[in-house]
Amino acid sequence: MIKIQDKILEDDKKIIIASTKVIRIGNHASQQLNIYFKKLQYDLGCTYIFYIYENLLHNKKIIYSSSWKWQNLLVGEKLINDCPVFKAGVEGLSNGKKSIILPWNHIHCKNSKEKDITLLRSEFNIANGIGISHTNGCFREGIGLGADIKDNDFYQRVISNNLIYAIMKKIRLLTLRDAKYNLISQKVLN
Repeated sequence: MIKIQDKILEDDKKIIIASTKVIRIGNHASQQLNIYFKKLQYDLGCTYIFYIYENLLHNKKIIYSSSWKWQNLLVGEKLINDCPVFKAGVEGLSNGKKSIILPWNHIHCKNSKEKDITLLRSEFNIANGIGISHTNGCFREGIGLGADIKDNDFYQRVISNNLIYAIMKKIRLLTLRDAKYNLISQKVLN
């Protein structure tokens, strides 16, 4: 019998592989997610939200991104597998942690590919973010909130007000509801 931890370590900790079943959601497909994102833009200066809910046993993922163009690169072109933020989250959870908080500015790029992805992300005005990921064994979820490239205090505002957990709960509720009611585009990425 294959252990859950062994299954997570398959494919060099890649987030998206050829057999991954992905349900993708964007603001264009969900009015409530779009309204909530606009509220976070106004209240916090948030320029970006990314949420992923993963069933690790069945290699299924539900992904929401407030930037469809960036999601097409990150998920569609599988840049996510080399993104230093996602790699840090997966590695942290793979090392036995149940939860990890990642200020993006504290993650160091290990190679030129990771640097290129970080620079490309900033071209979409997605920077200075914070992410949180956690797992319960069979499932893993994470959220990332990004801000303007000049907003160096963004992640501190989110953490100091303990907002990330409430935001994650709301995004989870809206994303999973939209996935359930098929208000989204579904695609198996190859």
